[in-house]
Amino acid sequence: MKKILFLLCAFSLLNLSAQHSTVKNVPFTNIGPNIMSGRVVDIAVNPQQPSEFYVAYATGGLWYTNNNGISFTSVSDSAPTQHMGAIVVDW
Repeated sequence: MKKILFLLCAFSLLNLSAQHSTVKNVPFTNIGPNIMSGRVVDIAVNPQQPSEFYVAYATGGLWYTNNNGISFTSVSDSAPTQHMGAIVVDW
């Protein structure tokens, strides 16, 4: 019984301290899709222009570049999902 009472008191103290957190009112912000990390699942390169290609990330959407990867543009922002498996491009 003493153990249960001790655990209840400890849990209550932890709960009270969590309510006074300095970050409790900070809203979560979606920063994706992004290409800072992730698993690349497919790359489609233009055979006539090798500096132009698409990169598909497993959970980060589809990205396009025409300057050999110096900058990318997301092409799947309005897609119903950001999960990619494979891509096919008819160049």
